Amino acid sequence: EPLLPGQTRKVQATADTALITHLVTTGDSIKTLAKRYGVSVKDLRRWNRLADNRLSPGDLILIYPPGRTPTS
Repeated sequence: EPLLPGQTRKVQATADTALITHLVTTGDSIKTLAKRYGVSVKDLRRWNRLADNRLSPGDLILIYPPGRTPTS
């Protein structure tokens, strides 16, 4: 089932790391997503290999919940 704009879905990344995907909609910013999910802007940029803070509607952002960050 496809994600609709603004929806999130938890998927299994590894045996011990839950991963959240967020489909960016108009009005979303990297700062608001970081605050919503309780993570840092720096981590969001690193996890998603973003060169800057710009997001566009339709982008799919990967988020590791606090305390469940990837090991690499």
